[in-house]
Amino acid sequence: MNASRAVVALASAQNRPEHQPHADGCHHTQAAGNQRSTEEIVKGNQSEAEAARDGAEPEKPAHPRIQISPGSINAHEPDRTGQDAGRTLAGRNCTERGPAGAARREALVAAVLAHAERGWHVFPLRADDKRPAFPDHAEARCAGRDPRCRRAGRHVSWEERATTDPARIRAAWTSAPYGIGIATGPSGLLVIDLDQPKPDPAGAIALPPAEWAEPGILDGGDVFALLCQRAGHPAPWDTYATRTGSGGTHLYFTAPTGPEAPELRCTAGHLAWLIDTRAHGGYVVAAPSTVAGRAYVAEDDTAEPAPLPGWLTEALTPRPLPVQAPTPIHLRAGAGDRAGAYLEAAVNRAAEAVRASGHGQHNRALYGAAVQLGQLVAGGALPAGQVYAALMPAATAVGQSEAEATRTIASGLRAGAKRPRTLPIESSTGVAA
Repeated sequence: MNASRAVVALASAQNRPEHQPHADGCHHTQAAGNQRSTEEIVKGNQSEAEAARDGAEPEKPAHPRIQISPGSINAHEPDRTGQDAGRTLAGRNCTERGPAGAARREALVAAVLAHAERGWHVFPLRADDKRPAFPDHAEARCAGRDPRCRRAGRHVSWEERATTDPARIRAAWTSAPYGIGIATGPSGLLVIDLDQPKPDPAGAIALPPAEWAEPGILDGGDVFALLCQRAGHPAPWDTYATRTGSGGTHLYFTAPTGPEAPELRCTAGHLAWLIDTRAHGGYVVAAPSTVAGRAYVAEDDTAEPAPLPGWLTEALTPRPLPVQAPTPIHLRAGAGDRAGAYLEAAVNRAAEAVRASGHGQHNRALYGAAVQLGQLVAGGALPAGQVYAALMPAATAVGQSEAEATRTIASGLRAGAKRPRTLPIESSTGVAA
């Protein structure tokens, strides 16, 4: 946090309410009498941590974010308010036996259920870690040992496992002190991640690039305030938000909906330096999880995510792809070669199924097409190269990246290889295809 952010924020949002919160964890108020002293802040933090250790609900301060007076020597330090309390819920203390440990586990389950009640799809993270607890392997290494992968006959990702089912939630989080992941796509969320600059191996903090090198610009919150100012819009701080373990901020917004709404994807640095977003295909660590012993803390549990402002939706909407006419695949079937004609039709049908897939169904359609054709590849009826040649253009035509499409096709081919299929049709050479 830094004192100069108040100047940037106030310049970018003249109509902000008097106590409108800022991503730096401060209230920039107009009345000096509203400021809390450092001694009050320390006492408040200690009382919250002590209450949490006793299993009681800590008394909430009058404002969800603390305030540090402009010019404070520690104004740039990340806010750690409530992190001790967070550790008692989603950290090692949840494994403690006895009434105190049971109370903390119940509090963790209650926190997960509260997220699910909002319609947010949750899944377990490894304790004190950002990585999903399940599956415990990457798609490329899926061998079918995981029960859900085995039942599905393919790799089942963390996103597909995310749920709002209270029974599944209780079963998972009462078995171990997992962290909480929220799958942003299924939850209808767009989360803006305002990060802190990372030190290099020598410990030096990265300086802003030239585009953002202005006085007072130190972290993602500062950059976001300046971004909004340059765009001529008030900074949308009034939404559900969490402070991350590293001192950053997650701003939660509801993603646009409707048949004409764009499918927003995750971005890294697209909006600006130190600003990432999580949407379809991504997830965020939710409060009160801990990562490396540092808690994620909701700034106001009662706040609701605001709709994503239209100008940010426009800035995050992927550019439309050029119109590309379907290209039929010809397998050089000879006259009377029924097998070749069958394969050619099968490949073109699979590619068309991907092109015709609906909003949010592209990856699943691509995987299914690759599985079907992968069975023919495994049976020796079709070269794998023909599958990539047919499905890659279809996948990119519906907005998938080449890297993402390549992974999905490869996964489908592996799944299809487990069930080889041959053609009960003889080719023109008399050899069964």
